[in-house]
Amino acid sequence: MTPDRWERIKQVMEEALARPSAERPRLIASLCPGDEALAVGVESLLAAHIGAGRFMETPALEHPAWAAAFEDSTGARVSIDRSTTRQSATRSRRWVTSPALALDDALTSLAQVDPRGARVVELRFFSGLTIEETAEALDVSPGTVKRDWNTARAWLYREMR
Repeated sequence: MTPDRWERIKQVMEEALARPSAERPRLIASLCPGDEALAVGVESLLAAHIGAGRFMETPALEHPAWAAAFEDSTGARVSIDRSTTRQSATRSRRWVTSPALALDDALTSLAQVDPRGARVVELRFFSGLTIEETAEALDVSPGTVKRDWNTARAWLYREMR
């Protein structure tokens, strides 16, 4: 997927989210005439958005399951080290659990089409910044951060399922 295609999917999704769910199929059809792949992409992301619920709402290191995924057996925080192998931990060279790897893979894919969305995830989920703090750090409006956060979470949820 290209960054331009991703932006178009995000635009249509945002318009669809602003409408009641019963109106969405008709709206998507009108915004994607003759482009079935675009319509499918939007519908897939909308379904992921709905399914995501509270996915990633709590910052990683405040949530016991995610914190455990990023700790080695000694309790030290670890990160994925792409310079050696995808599955090594920088601190102890122990395996990082598969949810952490899946998230890293999905976030890497997202960064290719939406670098700002990936950065929002890093700041919100991994650093625990608020919407307002993230907006200030990225020099964008809080509304932009909210939109990026919603679509990025949906992307990651869909990719990790």
